[in-house]
Amino acid sequence: SFLNAYMPSWEHHLLGHVLVAVAMCILGCVMVLSLDKVADSMQGDAEAGSMLHLLKDVILAHGLLIGFSWEICIGLGMHAISHSLEGPNIDIVLAIFLCMVVVPAYRFFMLPELQTREEKVVAHKAH
Repeated sequence: SFLNAYMPSWEHHLLGHVLVAVAMCILGCVMVLSLDKVADSMQGDAEAGSMLHLLKDVILAHGLLIGFSWEICIGLGMHAISHSLEGPNIDIVLAIFLCMVVVPAYRFFMLPELQTREEKVVAHKAH
């Protein structure tokens, strides 16, 4: 809707979506950092449990917004590449290439971090 309102000539261009994704990233990061500081300042307050839970949900929502904005850019980028590289099953080749890049990165960087965080949560609940 931002592209329709302020940049109608860029509505279906990849660059317009990238600009919106970058803007969402910057604004989302500022919001997440600000809300995280507020949550850190409320950490010692015994009555702030519901507010901390709410802040955590808002922070996660901003992360989801950033992820969706970049997901649209990746989808449009793959669509643009598939139209410029006309050939049989180019979409499948691009999907396989994307999996070859993303799956190892997830396996070696994200999965260990998620396992470490899960172990911390289990250890915290045990005490």
